[in-house]
Parts: sequence; C-alpha cells; structure tokens
Amino acid sequence: MKLQDDFASFIFLLLSIVCVTDGCHEERAALLNFKSFLADHSNHWSSWQGQNCCSRLGIRCSDLLHVIAVNLRNPNPDSFILNINSQLVSTSDSKTSTAVQGHIPAQIQGLGNIRFFLLSDNKLFGKIPLSFCGPDNVLLLLDLSNNMLVGRIPISVGNCTYLLVLNLGGNKLSGNIPNVLKAAKYLTHLELSDNHFDGPFPSFIQKLEKLEVLMLANYRLEGKIPRFIGDLKNLHILVLRSNSFNDSIPAEINKLEKLQFLDFSNN
Repeated sequence: MKLQDDFASFIFLLLSIVCVTDGCHEERAALLNFKSFLADHSNHWSSWQGQNCCSRLGIRCSDLLHVIAVNLRNPNPDSFILNINSQLVSTSDSKTSTAVQGHIPAQIQGLGNIRFFLLSDNKLFGKIPLSFCGPDNVLLLLDLSNNMLVGRIPISVGNCTYLLVLNLGGNKLSGNIPNVLKAAKYLTHLELSDNHFDGPFPSFIQKLEKLEVLMLANYRLEGKIPRFIGDLKNLHILVLRSNSFNDSIPAEINKLEKLQFLDFSNN
C-alpha cells in the first residue's frame, strides 16, 4: 500500500542527512558477500566500489560510520497484466528490469548495526534466513514485500523486538503466522497480505497495542474475527479482505475511534 511506501521512504530520507567521509570498515566484507548472491542487470550498483561503502547507492551510515540502513528497493517495479489463461504476466522486459534477482544468503553476518532493511519489489526467491533477526539485532524496519519468497516466517523474528514496521506482503509464504511475533511489542505497521498463510486469526496480535496499520488480506485465515480487535486503540487502517472468516463483524470494532480505513470484503 502507498502509505507504507511513503512511510518507509520518509524514514530513509531522514537518514540521508548523515554525512560520512570514509566508513563501514567492519561491514564492507559483509555487504560484498550479500551482493554476491544477487544479480543487478540494470547496473544500479556500479557505485559499490572502493573502500567507502557509506557512499554506495542504497547505503546509509551513522555518525560512527556503521551501516545502519540498506535500501535496495526496486525504484521501478514491474507491471503485470492478466493473459488469456488468467495468469499474471510481467509487461517489463527482463533486459531493462530494475529488479534485483537472486536469493537472500542464509547467513547475514557483520551487519548487526542495521536499523532499516528494504528489499521490496524485486525478484528474490528462496526462504527468509534465520539470520535476519539475530539475538542482538536492532532492526526497526524490515521490508521484503513483493518478491517470490517461500516457506514459513522464521521463528527468529521473535528476536526482532524493536521492530516498528514489518512488511512481508506479496510473497508466497505459507504456514501459520508465528506467535513469536508478539515479542515485537513496538510494531506500528504489520503487513502480511497476499501470501499463502492459513489457520485462525493470530491471537498474538492482541499484544501489539501500538499497531496503527494491520493488513492480513488475501489468504486463508478462517474462523471468527476476534473481539479483541476493538482493543487495538491506535489502529488507523485494518484490512482483512479476501479470507475465509465467518460469523458477523464483532461490535467491538466500533471502539476503534482512530480508524480511517476498513476493508472486510470477500469473506
């Protein structure tokens, strides 16, 4: 959704005021290893040369010259149309696509200072690595949306206790949404739409009292929409469309005084 894109862009813009001359000595090898798993046909990474990786495209450093943000979002996402077989087909030429392609390496080490990690709208496949949320991570924003990632959300996300924004929408993730996400008590934006999750409405969401945006659309959630949804007092946007919920909408929804957008369609 555009709101999340604008929010992520705003945060990253704030980071751009940081001025560095030579930095990321500790993270340089880790970044190059990360890059080695990905293909960049549009040559956007031509700036990834030399000793100062703080000046590289998509990288922001702190005043202590540590990498604190990696923004490799695709600036020009592919467009899709339905073909005669009702299948989504990209209208973008693979030779001119600006998408990064490949898989996220299983081990992401040496990047423990990162607060913001954005890889959305690319052509990433494989599973989300356990190492994304190591025991000492300080991630505030993780955006892997609109890729081709598969498998389950790793239980290591329970280590991402400082997360403000988690966007895994638009992938092929499956299984249940793990309860360990309840540890991310500071979450304000949770977007998991357009995946292959199943099961009931995640009960741990009751613990995420700071949520402002909750999007769990277009997969196979079933059962009832819980009454505790009315306890999420800070919700501005609630999207639960295209699931398999039954029964009526709980009356507690009327307690959400800050709600600006609500979508329960196709249930």
